[in-house]
This record gives sequence, C-alpha cells and structure tokens, in this order.
Amino acid sequence: MMKPATLLRYLLGSREAIMEIASTRWSLAIGAMFVLSAGLARNYDGAYLPAEPTVLLRGFAASVGNSLLLYSLIWGIVALTKRGVPKFLDGYLSFLGLFWMTAPLAWLYAVPYERFLTPVDAIEANAWTLAFVSLWRVALMVWVLTVIFAARLVPVLLVVLCVANAALLAAAIAMPGPIVDMMGGMQYSPEDVLLAEIRTMVHTLSFFAAPVLFIAAAISLAWFRGAWQVQMQSPLRPPRGLLILAAVSVIVWLPVLELVQPEQHHRHTVETLFRAGSVAEAIAEMSRHDRRDFPPVWEAPPRAAYAEPGPPLQEVLAVVSSAPTPEWVRGLYLRKAWIQLAGIPSITDAADAGAVIERACSDYAANASKNPGQVLALRRWVAANDPHLTPGQREALEGSER
Repeated sequence: MMKPATLLRYLLGSREAIMEIASTRWSLAIGAMFVLSAGLARNYDGAYLPAEPTVLLRGFAASVGNSLLLYSLIWGIVALTKRGVPKFLDGYLSFLGLFWMTAPLAWLYAVPYERFLTPVDAIEANAWTLAFVSLWRVALMVWVLTVIFAARLVPVLLVVLCVANAALLAAAIAMPGPIVDMMGGMQYSPEDVLLAEIRTMVHTLSFFAAPVLFIAAAISLAWFRGAWQVQMQSPLRPPRGLLILAAVSVIVWLPVLELVQPEQHHRHTVETLFRAGSVAEAIAEMSRHDRRDFPPVWEAPPRAAYAEPGPPLQEVLAVVSSAPTPEWVRGLYLRKAWIQLAGIPSITDAADAGAVIERACSDYAANASKNPGQVLALRRWVAANDPHLTPGQREALEGSER
C-alpha cells in the first residue's frame, strides 16, 4: 500500500515506488489534490483567486495535455513493435497518476523570492527554480516510462526531450512578456530587460533544438524495445497516510491566502479600472492604500513593454498631477517616466547624471516615442515631480522642444 514515504521514494526514482503508484487508481485522486496544491503554490501571490479561479485549472490542463501526448507516442511505438501493450485508457490512467504525483515538486514555486530579493534577483531566482523543477520532472518521466514499459533508456530519453522541447517552445511563444524591440527604440525597466532576455533565449534555443531532437528521436526508434509491466491492484483499504498528506497540502494554503490575497485584491481592482479606462478612479484606489498593500514587485499600468490595452502614460501622469496622490504613487510613475525618457529607473541610479539629462533631452528620446511633443511634456512632468533634480537639471528638462 502506498505511504507518504512512497511519494518521496518515487520522486527520487525508486523503481518499486513507480510500480506501486502505477498499479493503483488511488494515484489519480491523490495526484489531483497535489496538482491543486501545486496550482496554489504557483498562484497564491500572483493572482486574485476569487476573480481569477481558472489559473488553478492550468496545471490540470497542461498535465493532461502533455501526459496524453507523451503516453500516446510511447504506447504507439510499443504497439508497432507488436509487443505487450495495455488497453490505451487503462495504461494512460496509470501514467497520468504517475504524472500528477510529480506535482509536489512545484511546491518550490511557492518560495516568495520577491519578498527578500531585489526584483531582478527575484526574477533570476524564479527562473532557476523553474529550470530545476522542469529538469527534475523530465528526468523522472524518462525513468518512469523506461520502467513501466521496460524500454531502453536512450530512445525514451530522446522522445521525452523532443516532446518537452516542443512544449517549451509553445510556452515561450504563448507566454506574455515584454515585446522585444530589436531597433532599441523602446525603453525597458531592468526587470523587463531580464524577462525579455530569458524569453528570447528560451525561444531561440528550443527553436533550433527542435529539428535536432526530432531527427535523433526518429533515428533512435529503430532500437526501441519495450513491453507493458504494470499489473493493476485492488487494495482493500485506501492509502490513508497519502490521502491525509494530499489533503493537508491543499488546506495549508488557506491561512496563507488569508494573508496574501488582499494584496492581489487591490492589484486586481486597480488593473480592472485601468483596463476600463477609468484612470482617475484607478489612481484614487491606489492612493487609498499604502505601497505595502500591493504585491512587492507589482508594476502598475500602463506597462509600456507589454501589448496591453489601457491609457497611455501621459494620460495617467496628467491625472497623478491633478489629484492629491501619496508619495509612493508619484514615485512609481516617476520611475516609469525616467525609464521612458532615458532607460533608467531614477536619476539617482546614474553614474553620470549630466549624461542622463542630455539623453532625456536628446533626439533619442523623441525618436523613441515618435512624438517629440509628448516627450517634451514627459520631461516637464519629470522636472516638476522629481525632488532629486538640481535647479540646472530641472531647467534643462523644462527647455524647449528639440
């Protein structure tokens, strides 16, 4: 009978644990709870769940789609060799249970890097965590398929890598992220620069790896041998220990949600108002709260690097100037203005402030927006709202249009 220790041994690749989980349908019920728990780990501090509950279903959709594709390929290959294969649905349900039982690895996504690292360092830490979990899952699925089909390791490895790379490429294409401006006209925040670099790297590597892996996997099929090894069991008693562990892995998020979801509620409210074009109401909503009432690395709209509907920055700045707003709100939009003008978050971050002022006043800034009049208005707004500017710097920014 499966026990909590069975899960640990399975995640470490134990052949006996793999066969034990594959041979019982309880793995589906337990695995589904783990997938839900993993969804909470991913999204507890990234989505307002009462208004965005579908984010919790993404793990189920992705796991069913990926596991079905992978199992279908291996099942079809084994069937072509005229060796022993199970009925398709029976075998797939065993494999789906094994696939879902890897979900506890996603608990690592719950580490709140944003709360103790800088935004850029947090993005890097999240990227490395994603890479670590993904590689562990791929390696485990290679071994699982090798065990349950008694297949040769190398052909299975190449087929799994081919499928995993295709999934990675699809995710890189579909993933919302900064729009890469190859001509350099668009200004990015440091966080957006890093995200764009990661997305481009993943997209490029997976694109060029795809044909190589496909050809290698196709060639390796000549050496593919395998036969189904799983014998289903009907346990008299449910695996109580694992059921309790799975249930606790979901319930434990309730007090965490109570602490973190108010931040997401405020974020969701403000972003909804911006999408509706209600700029004054959105700024008023932000002004009713402290910065700590929102997620730590949240970037309020508009986000220039993303193809998102909403008002332009100049319209938002006009509202910020015309209404009493707290210092943190003005500081947030001052950061956006500096990034758009000179590609830096603040004049205090510059080693050469004079060069930054010259950059902000140059044709470069005007060409970046294709609207010199708007750039002049942006410069004057920065001059009126940045307390770190010297009188001379302020005068330079308020100067006539170039």
